[in-house]
Amino acid sequence: DWEEEVNSFVCDDFGGNGSPVVIYNQNDLYNFLTGDKNKAGNVGIINVQGNVLHLDDYWDPRTLELKSTLNLGGCTITSSKSLLNKVASTGSVAGGTIALTANVESAVALTNDGTLERLTVIPHAEGVIATRAGLAVNNHGLITKCTSSLPVRGTGDTQTYIGGIAAESWSKGSEKAYIQECTVTAKVDIA
Repeated sequence: DWEEEVNSFVCDDFGGNGSPVVIYNQNDLYNFLTGDKNKAGNVGIINVQGNVLHLDDYWDPRTLELKSTLNLGGCTITSSKSLLNKVASTGSVAGGTIALTANVESAVALTNDGTLERLTVIPHAEGVIATRAGLAVNNHGLITKCTSSLPVRGTGDTQTYIGGIAAESWSKGSEKAYIQECTVTAKVDIA
């Protein structure tokens, strides 16, 4: 007879270990990002009517840090501000579009220590630009299969880097920083 001890667990495609948190509106998104469900292994999935989630002018990303997975579910988030301040090493944002209605430093986050995957960044109004980077100003994680058609126009300050995907990308500790299979279709230049 053959006996085997099974030591396994069930998780979804994004490493989630339980039921995803379904996000229906801006308040749900804010509560997810600031609540106890925003931790490694948990998944928030956006499910909005009309497939567009508009973040109003009260959206304040300055303190928002994603520690879990945020699956955009193929929807578009429109905003006049960046989505987040930081994506932690355990965090990831995947599968949707960020459409900007005003100038920002970057569309997704100032700092990415986690994963940005299959995201599209676009201007939602004429003349909208990023002043530092298309997706993240500082990348210490993985940015993969992303596309940006958001123009990036730096200020001309020689101490400031700019980039179509990330302004700076460098490894931190034992974690390696990667940008792979990404496309930039807009102009990146210094004003």
